[in-house]
Amino acid sequence: MLKFQETAKHVSVSSSNSACSDAAIARRYTIQRKLGNGSFGSVYLVSDKKAKQGDEL
Repeated sequence: MLKFQETAKHVSVSSSNSACSDAAIARRYTIQRKLGNGSFGSVYLVSDKKAKQGDEL
């Protein structure tokens, strides 16, 4: 049985803060698209520029 109840916080994200398809992380990973989000953060599909063809994380 829950002893507390979480309330959703309203968060607005401007387009300047959202990830775009040409954004690079550490000059290695390119963000493809956002997969989802939860209470601890967001999950993105990325491609690795330095990985060989067929290598997967």
